[in-house]
Amino acid sequence: TLWDIHTGAALKTYHGHTKRIRSAAISPDGHWLVSGGQDSSIHLWNLDTGEIIKTFSDHGDQVMSVNFSADGRYVASGSADETIRIWNLQTGQTERILKAAGLYEGMNVSRIQGLSEDAIATLKQLGAIESL
Repeated sequence: TLWDIHTGAALKTYHGHTKRIRSAAISPDGHWLVSGGQDSSIHLWNLDTGEIIKTFSDHGDQVMSVNFSADGRYVASGSADETIRIWNLQTGQTERILKAAGLYEGMNVSRIQGLSEDAIATLKQLGAIESL
């Protein structure tokens, strides 16, 4: 549902996601709405008609965040699959996939105090290092 920010009144309800929506953004020109949800999909909507223009479904887990580029030509989406995807709205294709190294990759655990040997071993399995 899209609400009026001044009155709180519901303006339009959009139907398309099969699970909860996690994030939504309005394009810089005010014509489009993009939404991402727990169903791992992203929908591009015509804001006036409520029609789904495109659906993007390459993420492997729920979509946590979506936003338009400043020029409105791209959408960036962040997912629980640990990727950020840059979508070209004209072609509907993924332009780029960004994936960070593991969360603990390269973390130096040699001087951390209060962790058990098992905890340090687990961190090392996840990419941490012991270096003086």
